[in-house]
Amino acid sequence: TPNHIALDSAPSLPSEDIDLFLGPQAHVWSLESQVDFSQTFYGDGLALIARPGSNVEDIDDLHNRPVALLETATSRALYDAAIADADVTPILISAADAAETVALLEDSKVDAVLVHGYPAARLLAARMPDAILTPGRHGPILPLVIAVPANDSPLRDAVNFALQDMLADGVLAELHDRYFGGDPPYPLETWPLN
Repeated sequence: TPNHIALDSAPSLPSEDIDLFLGPQAHVWSLESQVDFSQTFYGDGLALIARPGSNVEDIDDLHNRPVALLETATSRALYDAAIADADVTPILISAADAAETVALLEDSKVDAVLVHGYPAARLLAARMPDAILTPGRHGPILPLVIAVPANDSPLRDAVNFALQDMLADGVLAELHDRYFGGDPPYPLETWPLN
């Protein structure tokens, strides 16, 4: 029976508990000897949910404004990079969980909420009918990949061929619309078909 284990980055594979990793992970040399990466099939970053009437549409609009960050190690790193790049200084309120971010926005204590991951932001925005989920991702983009044990070419190839088949028959687009709807599709490279 497959189990889900939450991790911040790709582990060494195989491990006692993990055979396959799916999630945000940059292709870096330090991991290349430990895992094989699939094609990047999606890129994700910070999503921004604005309070109605706040006139917040992007990170650039957050200077000197109260903003909540649903804080994880990854979301904080993305936030720091995004505000540095935009050269803005929001008034940051760190939130430990989704309920806290919803309360802050609904009580007008913040003008916007930043969340790592467009799918998570869609779920959060659905809990606040008047909230505005701004389109796209804000700040740096983390590639989503599937990592398999290093030097397991048949498994890596099977994963990549499955992604190509899903791209060709439209299943990847359907999944994208279902989970990432409203966010532009990630440009997956199309391989020549033989």
